[in-house]
Amino acid sequence: ERARGAIAGIDSRGGTNLAPALAAALDRPMGNAGPRPRPHVVIVYCDGFLTPSDASACQAAVRDHSGAFVLPVLIGSSVDEGGFAEAFGRFLRVEDVTALADRVRRWVTANLG
Repeated sequence: ERARGAIAGIDSRGGTNLAPALAAALDRPMGNAGPRPRPHVVIVYCDGFLTPSDASACQAAVRDHSGAFVLPVLIGSSVDEGGFAEAFGRFLRVEDVTALADRVRRWVTANLG
């Protein structure tokens, strides 16, 4: 519930570059000890768009981490689907934040299950 409240309070102000945060997330160690290693999954929540240079930097970060899977979750109605599709090859669009957790869980289960 706390997470839903925090997400519901997100305002779009523009101007944030995604690539530096994405690279930092991809560089984090996974702690994959055990008989069956888990994939490195990074879920990015966004309510805006990617500039062409930021999209290129995101593509490079993902390319440098071949075992990673990045899912951009686009929140709201004013998002740049094309930029995210070009940069990542996929995205999940969620217009109703009250459905966010369920939609992400279902998508991850269906596609990474």
